[in-house]
Amino acid sequence: MYALEDFLRISGPGEIEGTDQLLDIAGLVRELIEKDRYQEISALIRHLIESSLYEAFSWTMALLEEAFEEGFHAAPDGFVCDIGRSVKDYDLFIETLGADMNAIDNKVYKDEDENGEVRSFFNTCTYKTQYDHIYLLSSENFDAKDNDYIEYGLLFAKEKPL
Repeated sequence: MYALEDFLRISGPGEIEGTDQLLDIAGLVRELIEKDRYQEISALIRHLIESSLYEAFSWTMALLEEAFEEGFHAAPDGFVCDIGRSVKDYDLFIETLGADMNAIDNKVYKDEDENGEVRSFFNTCTYKTQYDHIYLLSSENFDAKDNDYIEYGLLFAKEKPL
């Protein structure tokens, strides 16, 4: 079985081949879940996405969903895995998640400076995935300096967020 640090160091695009390696990753994910090491799970998820290792990503999502279903060592409710501002192979990412791109929630958040002036707005959408407890988040930033961007994340929640 991999140690997380070893896995992050040695694996890259296309470097996971075969069931044995996927089983090793599954063992690593189970160990991280059991030890409540969710920041490390987030690092693993980001690495899998950045490296386009979507079969391993799918296994990881299924194991996290299973943890919620069993109620055993489930991630803290409302845990968010930040993915970043870009998703390599976005279409494959969405397909792997089985995301329904009709937002189930849409909220606007303001970022204000020390004087109460609005610096930027974040339009945050929540999307259902094929997993009952895992949601895709996209947060689009609009600011006065035209530094617009989108940040992606995965929300792990016991109940449907609203």
